[in-house]
Order: sequence, then structure tokens, then C-alpha cells
Amino acid sequence: MRKLLGLTVIATLFWLTSCKSAYEKQGDEHLNAGRYQKALQRYKYVTKKGNGSEDFNSNLTKAYVGSFNQTVEQGAEIGAILTFREKLNELLAGDVTPEVKTMFGNAIANVVAKLIEEGSVEAEDVAFKLIEDANRINALSGKAKSAVDALKDGYIKKSLSEAEDHYQNCMNGDAQEGIVADYILSKLAIFNIDSEEIQELWSKIRKANLSVYLMYDVEGLITNPDPRINRYGILLGIRSIARNSSSTSIQVQAYNGSSNKMTFEASKFSLEDKAGNVYEPASSRGAFSSKTLIDKNDQSKVGELRFTVGADVELKSLNFKSETGSSVKYLP
Repeated sequence: MRKLLGLTVIATLFWLTSCKSAYEKQGDEHLNAGRYQKALQRYKYVTKKGNGSEDFNSNLTKAYVGSFNQTVEQGAEIGAILTFREKLNELLAGDVTPEVKTMFGNAIANVVAKLIEEGSVEAEDVAFKLIEDANRINALSGKAKSAVDALKDGYIKKSLSEAEDHYQNCMNGDAQEGIVADYILSKLAIFNIDSEEIQELWSKIRKANLSVYLMYDVEGLITNPDPRINRYGILLGIRSIARNSSSTSIQVQAYNGSSNKMTFEASKFSLEDKAGNVYEPASSRGAFSSKTLIDKNDQSKVGELRFTVGADVELKSLNFKSETGSSVKYLP
């Protein structure tokens, strides 16, 4: 009986092996030898014919992960990395074996290190997206998790230190340094990084920048500013904020950095608090009490907007929105 059982197991294993096509067997050989690109070339034919074995998808994913890692080691462009990311997210969407998770986590740790070392906004952006991808399937553990956590912590500490230095330069009289400080913290925000320490520093920076038009694209200030941060053609500068138990008055100027003339009026402004409530101006005077047309690359005179919002309400931002443009000025 034992002999018969043993023969049955051997026969089953033989059947599982023999049912693989020649291309899949060749791909497996390349995969096991670490020749991931060649493995993918063979697996391509298996995918095309749709005759993969039970472990084909797992091996295909391993080959993509290995090729991804090697391609980055060889200095891949961001476009190639994004192509790999899209394919890997597709392959990792279903059931993923622990072996594949570990392999993917190790690759992510290596790739993220390379991208953060490169230092461009595009590279950093992809690095943090890859970390999110790995966390989504719990692929980071052990040494890979420790390595990624250390890289992320190091990046945050470096960013905070740089933002603090620029803020101090701003306080010493160079207003443009405050713009750079804000930009650095804005990058952390688009990477979904936040903490009390970040918010405390940002509040100080926003107070220093209150009357400043945040022109991130001033020549020589910031190299290739990210369009997700440098997204407003209309900029606001707040000259003063006066608050009492029942109202908030804000004196503000607007800069038209768009490509056309722009009409400003009080009804296009709103005040938002940290709870998400939005308030319309109760009254206005000065520049925005009537429709004001501003030429491109020009600024308005000072206008005062009064809102029925008491001093006990925590404010988030002063907003402007019209049919042709919008802007947000975050408050300290």
C-alpha cells in the first residue's frame, strides 16, 4: 500500500511538471538562475497561449519583481519604473504568496533607497507611492521594513531641518526663503506625510508668509517646482487679520498670475475653518466691494472682507474661486 502511495505521489509530481510547456520550463530555469528578463521573454509566450501551469502566475510575478529590481539597479528612468509599478500592481492584486511578498518587499527597500538618493521630486514621489503599494499587501517585514522605515524617517528629518533653516533665513529678512520652506513641507503633504512637528513648523512658516505671494516658480528659487504645489495662477497676500467674539476681518490683496485679465469681487471669496465649514463674506470694503478687473501680472489694491466667524473658531484658509481661476491661502 505504501509503495502504491509513493508511486501515486511520484506520478502526480511528474504530471505537474510535464504539463508545463517548453516555454514555461525555460522561463522557470531562467527565473531560478536570476535571469529575470529572459524569464519574462519566455513567459510572454505562455501568457499569449494561456497554457500556464498552476504556479505560473506566482513565477511570472517573481520574474517581474526581479526584473524591476535589476532595472532600477541599472539606472532606469522614472517612466520605466512607473511602467513596472503598473504591471506589478496588476499582478499583486490577487492572492499573493508569502514568498512573493518577501521578494517584493526586499525589492521595494532597494528601489526606494535608489530613488530617494536621486533626490528629484519625481523620484521621491515614486518612492513613496511604492512604499504605499508594499504596505497595501503587507509586503514589508523584517529587514526590508526596517530599511524602509529608516529611509522614510531620514527623509522626514532632513526635510524638516531644511525647512527650519529656510524659515530662519526668512525671519532674518529674506522673504523668498519662506516660500522655499513652505514648498518643502508641501512636498511632505503630497507624499501623505504628516505629524504634529510638521504642523507646528508649518504654522510658523504660514504666519511668516501671510502677506507673501507664494510664487514657487520665481526664477532661480526652486528647480522645476511640482505642479501639484505650484498650481495657482492667482495668489493671495493677507495684510492683517482682526478677530473678536463674533467676527473676523481680513485685509487681503490678490495677484493675477494667470494668462488673462481677471475680475475679483467679495462674493468670490470664502473662509474655511478646520472642521470644513465654509463662510461667505458678510460685508466688504475697499478693493473687492465691487467688481475689480486686474490685468495679468498685476495686483489689486487692499480689500477688507468681514466674516461672522468668532475668534474661538480655528481657521484653515481664505479661498478664492471664480469661473476662470481659484486660489487658497492657508492660515497659521
